Amino acid sequence: MRARVTGADVARAAGVSRATVSYVLNNTAGQTITPETRRRVLDAAKRLGYVPSMAGRTLRRGHSDLVMWVLPDWPIGAEAGKLIEALTQEAGRRGFTLAVVQEGAASLATTLATLAPAAIIAMHDLPAPLRRIARDAGVPIASHWQGATRTAQPGLPAFAQQAWHVGAAQVHYLAEGGHTRIGYLFPDDPRVRAIADHRLAGARDAAHAAGLPALRKRTVSLDRVRLGALAVAWRAAGVTAVAAYNDEWAMGLLAGMHQVGLDAPDDLAVIGCDNVLTAPVASPPLTTIDQDMAISAVNIMNEVQRTLGQEPRAADAAHPLARVIVRVSA
Repeated sequence: MRARVTGADVARAAGVSRATVSYVLNNTAGQTITPETRRRVLDAAKRLGYVPSMAGRTLRRGHSDLVMWVLPDWPIGAEAGKLIEALTQEAGRRGFTLAVVQEGAASLATTLATLAPAAIIAMHDLPAPLRRIARDAGVPIASHWQGATRTAQPGLPAFAQQAWHVGAAQVHYLAEGGHTRIGYLFPDDPRVRAIADHRLAGARDAAHAAGLPALRKRTVSLDRVRLGALAVAWRAAGVTAVAAYNDEWAMGLLAGMHQVGLDAPDDLAVIGCDNVLTAPVASPPLTTIDQDMAISAVNIMNEVQRTLGQEPRAADAAHPLARVIVRVSA
């Protein structure tokens, strides 16, 4: 195994002191370094493949390059997975490393002391004890979730706005297709309640803006028999289309409809969300909402940089982050 290149190795190759290497590589203010010396140090570091020690930087600055997402008790489905991937890439482009920690999985105080993150990303309302732990550790919180679901979209923070836009896009699409009586399939999983509430708020706001009757919201478990019975009840009540919380519930509804002899979109048009890999091969292929998690990651990292007193690398995305993928079901 190749030995790790150290600052001493760079100093020998460049013919300077270790202190000079440290000043150049850390861009230390107040030091007089000639352009020629700086060039020799940087060339030597590049030639040797020198990688600065995270432990050393952490010791000097009091924090690491980590940004830590404290993940609530969410199921890690398609949406969360896409966001983690996009956020990891966007953090890397800005010189940060993303660490994902499940809330309650371990002592946050110990985790903060061990990792010394630069900031915490919170996309849910962190409990007061966790906020106190972060404050006592001197770790700022970049928040993206707080906001009342009763208010209109402009009053919501960036990530909650995205959830709002999903529900609004679903109902807008169904209304454009001529549907006036729309059902909303709400999940019974309490772990996704925060996201589901914002999606439902967007759907209700869109229905109200279009002059439609109030949505027929129903909360049902992911059970084919119960979902089939719900489809029959919705049809009897004059509902012609359903916006589902996500693709899993939408495909569950399609399965329940098939069991009771109903078809989409003829008997009920169905639209989901998340554009999961199996959506195109559902029966029938599922119309859904695709979310641009890369844009969401830009907005989140902008907030992290603002929280740290830095100038964000990019402008916030001010446009809706939900795109309808039209297939057969609606």
